[in-house]
Amino acid sequence: SSAPRLRVNDDGTVSDTATTLQWQRAETSDMTWEEARHYAETLSLAGHTDWRVPTIKELDTLNDESRVNPSIDRDAFPGARAARYWSSTTLFSRDTLRAWFVEFRTGIASYDAKTVRHAVRCVRNSQ
Repeated sequence: SSAPRLRVNDDGTVSDTATTLQWQRAETSDMTWEEARHYAETLSLAGHTDWRVPTIKELDTLNDESRVNPSIDRDAFPGARAARYWSSTTLFSRDTLRAWFVEFRTGIASYDAKTVRHAVRCVRNSQ
């Protein structure tokens, strides 16, 4: 079979060879959307400080349709929860009070008020 798409690094990150994105491997506590943005902006991990909250399209690339509860690769992300993870994507320009998330129980994307607390998995462009 082909090499796994997700490569676990020894610095607390996971590299996606398909998207060239680098992901935070550890889990976070639940936080509001604004708290998640602040957390990402101040995160220093693996010698990098350019972490951010992923877009909804980026976050959806971690959804594994062959898995459920959680619908994510547990080898790459052993602590992953079947929970809602924030994206940076606001619902749309007329509704800036809500933002998209991916719910990693079944992998459904939906949106919620930014004041609700969800998990976050930070990302950075590795190239």
